[in-house]
Amino acid sequence: MRGAVPSVRFARRFRWYHFLIPAGVLLLPVLLFFLLQGGSTPPAVRFEGGRWVRDDGEYAGVEACRECHASIVEQQLASSHAQTIRPLDREAPRAPLQPEQPVIDPLTGARYSVRPAGAGAEIAVVLGSESVSQKLDYEFGSGVHAYGYLSRGSDGTWIDARLNYYDKIRGWDFTSTQEDAEPHLVRQPLGRPQKPADVVRCFACHSTVVRADGLERSPEDGSGLRVRPDKSLLNVTCESCHGPRARHVRERREGQPVVTPAARSADQLNEVCGRCHGLSNIDQAHPVIARFQPWGLAQSRCFRASSGKLSCTSCHDPHSNARRDAAFYDAKCLGCHSRAQDPRPNLTTCPVNTRSGCVGCHMPSDSKSMPHVTFVDHRIRVVRKSEADRP
Repeated sequence: MRGAVPSVRFARRFRWYHFLIPAGVLLLPVLLFFLLQGGSTPPAVRFEGGRWVRDDGEYAGVEACRECHASIVEQQLASSHAQTIRPLDREAPRAPLQPEQPVIDPLTGARYSVRPAGAGAEIAVVLGSESVSQKLDYEFGSGVHAYGYLSRGSDGTWIDARLNYYDKIRGWDFTSTQEDAEPHLVRQPLGRPQKPADVVRCFACHSTVVRADGLERSPEDGSGLRVRPDKSLLNVTCESCHGPRARHVRERREGQPVVTPAARSADQLNEVCGRCHGLSNIDQAHPVIARFQPWGLAQSRCFRASSGKLSCTSCHDPHSNARRDAAFYDAKCLGCHSRAQDPRPNLTTCPVNTRSGCVGCHMPSDSKSMPHVTFVDHRIRVVRKSEADRP
């Protein structure tokens, strides 16, 4: 029961400050923040070469893309990528709020829940007669697997809320890696405090353009950055992958010849997807390797033998949600691993099943990487029995 007393102590400190500090003192940092920011637009930033740099690209916006690519834009805007973040001061949370079904911390007995708060939501924890809550500011995710939340404190610090909503169980549970009690819960029982650079990364992967203050004063690791989601272009749309296109749009409107960008190699395509889907040089024994799909694909013999042709887009349409039917992906495999399709004498064909079941055997499902979420391991391979039996 080590965590019980600190949690109560935190709640009491919270109440003491809430009632005894004059309201003017509480509002002063907020007022100073807005006075210093003024109406200026902070620079766009991007993570490149292991460091945060200024993004000087000139972005056109999705409506400009619609002028020539209306059908693709409509298709993309209906996809999960384009609906992956919501500011809860302007949009209602998509996850069903279930305060009557709390999540219990097994160590402290604290009861966690996400409940309605005005037009938005808040995370709350109750321990005995003490309670504390905090407004949730942003809901992340499309809900295909889960919804996660970031909350911003009055001092400008961010926390990753301790509860997520998981589609698989149609309910709430602890956020991945926050299942166990940790020392930070003494100070902040509602979630894990986030480093500034980590917050920028969250928004960068869920936005087309992310803006932040403090780039000039920040070390390369981004520890001095302060994300400005109010000035950012949230959700993943055309220019997230295709890059800034204002010049392209301007030249097209002026009647100048439209130059088609050079086709990207498989490595380049995988790198684009990997910016947010976890392309990383990690050890093959990493326990959550299935979450790093582009990295796993790059380790596959299929990729290495494809002469630079196999990429994420070989099987996935980047403008639509990933398909869920195994037969579709089996057909992709058989497009190369079938004598009827490719008569090369050195072609590898499956000795077990030459017509179906490719994905189920050679891209095993993984449920260990994240609570209540099943990933497909993209490291295509012959799975040995010892590996298949691994817990």
